[in-house]
Amino acid sequence: MGHSVEMTYFLHLFVFSFHMPLFFIVSGFLFTHSNSITLSFGKIAYKRFRSLLLPYVITWLIIILLRIIILFYGTLATAYNATNNLIFSITHSMNSLYPAILKSGPQFLLSLCYGTGRDMLLFGSLIHTSGILWFLPSLFSATIIFYLFLKLFDKYSIAIQSIIIILLTFAGYIIGRHLFLLPWSIDISLVAQIFMFSGYLMQKYMIFEKKTPIWFFVAAAGIWLLDLYMGGIDMILREYNYLVISIIGAIAASYLLMKLSFFLSNGTSFYYKSISYIGRQSLVILCFHTFDIVVCPPMINYFALACLYQFQNNHWIILTGFRLSYSLLIAEIIKLLPFMKSVYYPRTSRIIEEL
Repeated sequence: MGHSVEMTYFLHLFVFSFHMPLFFIVSGFLFTHSNSITLSFGKIAYKRFRSLLLPYVITWLIIILLRIIILFYGTLATAYNATNNLIFSITHSMNSLYPAILKSGPQFLLSLCYGTGRDMLLFGSLIHTSGILWFLPSLFSATIIFYLFLKLFDKYSIAIQSIIIILLTFAGYIIGRHLFLLPWSIDISLVAQIFMFSGYLMQKYMIFEKKTPIWFFVAAAGIWLLDLYMGGIDMILREYNYLVISIIGAIAASYLLMKLSFFLSNGTSFYYKSISYIGRQSLVILCFHTFDIVVCPPMINYFALACLYQFQNNHWIILTGFRLSYSLLIAEIIKLLPFMKSVYYPRTSRIIEEL
């Protein structure tokens, strides 16, 4: 939804105020379930490589391959309406449609390895964004950092752990906002430590199993609204506005949404089954839900501008549904291909049973 709503729309601010922190909070929440802290560094790195970095690389290669195929076999480069008839022109010009990343093998490899969410210059070389895929190497880095943190400080008091987490978070904020952008968005991974730690504590103290007083919900909602009023948080742009408020607001919003999910959880309900199904495809949805603009921009630009916008502010609902639908279709196709299934569905049923 956040990627389908106009940047100026309030719903965009609403979604971005919590959705990236929520992913990190859930990762911290699941850390104890997967027994990650008991694993050796080599095993945890391999597991996260299989579940995060391998899908990142494979999706990158799929995108480039599809773009090359479209490039050499003709693509819809322009689309416009003339006397109510759609006129399409075919082009083979790489310059008019596709980024320079396809022209240079070294540049492609540099962009792939750097894994940034923004175009940037590094020693005079342009590094192209990895788009939404930036999150996967960043989550990998965040997980490894959090694993090392727990290994080193798990036996210390919550106060000392909190101080260390705050220092890591502040270091990431300073680096990303005022110094430079690190590969794999490691500066964001450092900021994310406070979110992963929050999720970890939620699970450790079984906060969702306990009865919560009404005033706590009201306070959390108030903090979230204050955060929205102050501008929220946009981690990929390193826009934290009022840092403390943005962090607490994102945690409050995530808590409320997770609490709502626990409240609505019922293994026999249609809602639960539907959301659980979508949730199990979340990695595929993340990787492929913007394929309409990544692989064939002219077609979707025409579709979005000429068709969807006639619904005014409701076009994002159609675009969100469209993207979710074809992402789920891709997920079902992937399940039929053994290699692809091993890439995007590496987890065993053991973790699901534990949950």
